[in-house]
Amino acid sequence: MSTDSIQDNAAEVKRAREQLGALEELLNTLERLGAEIPAVLSRAVKSLRIAVDTGTDVADAATETSAALAQYSNKVDEDCADDAENAGVCVARHAHQWLAINEDYVLNWKNKESVVRKSVRATLQRYVPQRICHYLDLCKSTN
Repeated sequence: MSTDSIQDNAAEVKRAREQLGALEELLNTLERLGAEIPAVLSRAVKSLRIAVDTGTDVADAATETSAALAQYSNKVDEDCADDAENAGVCVARHAHQWLAINEDYVLNWKNKESVVRKSVRATLQRYVPQRICHYLDLCKSTN
């Protein structure tokens, strides 16, 4: 993904968060003024907030994981560059490892660096009260 594309996505997320915040503020103001907000609208706005936040968590985890995978890819490229004549064969030898590492870094729940694990951790940290999160291994901060 190009830097421009990442910046465009960040701008879209920022705009969505701002618009969602304005909608939440409007609904809160109307409620304070005595208007009855339909429950279905309140649930929809809350669900949208969760979707935006969770989507951001997954994107952030994927970005971090992508950086780790890029390091592996660069190492393979360096290792295979030493033998330019057989570079294709060298890269092919690493292909099966590359697939396994990708799967591990994206889907393996037990890998603390996987997209799944990082995004679930971030979502738990966002929604679980801190006094409870402190006791859950997955929810504890990694910093």
